[in-house]
Amino acid sequence: MGTPQAAVMGGVGMTALRGLQDALGVRSGETLLVHGAGGAMGHLAVQLGKRLGARVIAVASGEDGVALATRVGADLSIDGRADPVADGARRLTADGVDAALLTAGGSPADAAVAAVRPGGRAAYPTGVQPEPAAAPGVEPQAFNGEPDAELLHRFVALVGARPLDVHVARAFSLDQIPAAHRALREHHLGKLAIAIA
Repeated sequence: MGTPQAAVMGGVGMTALRGLQDALGVRSGETLLVHGAGGAMGHLAVQLGKRLGARVIAVASGEDGVALATRVGADLSIDGRADPVADGARRLTADGVDAALLTAGGSPADAAVAAVRPGGRAAYPTGVQPEPAAAPGVEPQAFNGEPDAELLHRFVALVGARPLDVHVARAFSLDQIPAAHRALREHHLGKLAIAIA
């Protein structure tokens, strides 16, 4: 793993783990849907969900997002722009998924919530806008992704000797920060990084 990958994985990785373990309580054998699986937190959530023993359905944007989600280990990858999420979810479970981690809001996130079985769980980090809407029997919950020492220990233990596949779309130098901000509004996979050197 290179320096940019190591530098960016902690924040989004621990936020993903907070959502998976603390907010959703993902257990081995469950089916987990990760909405935004081609993004910074999402592609790490796919890998962490697998390490927790879940079957993971990844919903990503575009063919490149689907390819990334598949590369990092999703059991099923769906193009949220082209395929109905519920139809894809039915390929792995007839009754709906057990849990959904939502990394973005809007109608695609609402479709992900609708793919959760009644009584299942859905969670999103505080700040996701618009907040995902409820579905019958499923009330999405916000969680605080702030790290602490205990979460860091869990993250390190779960990553262990097998590094995560961290995708850095592009690294910017300090004098390119305006360009980095513009890039946030463009379609990209994984994480953007700032090199401080």
